[in-house]
Amino acid sequence: MSKTTLILTIFCLVLLGALGYFYYKYEYSVSIIEYSNLSISAEENGRKIKTGFIIETQDGNILGNTSKSYEMAKVRIGDVIKIYNKNIEDQNFYTDVKEFEMKPENRRVKLTLEKPKEIIVKINKTKPIKIFLKSEDARNIDFCISWSANYIFVEALNFTEIDKIDGWSKCYDGNFSLINSNKTIEIKYTKFGTPDDKDYIKLLLLLENMENTETINIL
Repeated sequence: MSKTTLILTIFCLVLLGALGYFYYKYEYSVSIIEYSNLSISAEENGRKIKTGFIIETQDGNILGNTSKSYEMAKVRIGDVIKIYNKNIEDQNFYTDVKEFEMKPENRRVKLTLEKPKEIIVKINKTKPIKIFLKSEDARNIDFCISWSANYIFVEALNFTEIDKIDGWSKCYDGNFSLINSNKTIEIKYTKFGTPDDKDYIKLLLLLENMENTETINIL
């Protein structure tokens, strides 16, 4: 073997060794995924309660339930996660959302839950019908209307229609909240024939997440 061939062979071996080393280091560093602990609780009026929670992460959603202490979940460090409550059984809470980047240190998250306050409804059965709504805290309200055969051309004034819900003729993007405030919904209609006791116009109030609903007979 000539001197030149020997030097070239040694150079190739050194190069292959270096490439192998750096490839191994890269693959090793990529394969190491570090996680940190996330402790979750939910409270209503300062009292810990059991409810559902969802953690949205880069690897997918983590689902679980809180308890009277903190529940633990492992989340990848560096992930920007979103965590929020999910109502279970007969619960009726607004959604409390927390969003942050997961750091190496363990983190505690407390979800503070609130129930919708009562909506006070007053109806003026004129044409158009005027529905007065008032509440201390009712958020992100949409609504639907439905009616029987002896009413036609029924629609809410000054609201944008959205996709219908099964069993309801029209639904609207209310795009309003009632925080110690009030709102008026006007509904116009035309009689077709002579309405009797079986005829109706109904209103469905849809609160945040459409999990909370209230049906009202308005005519």
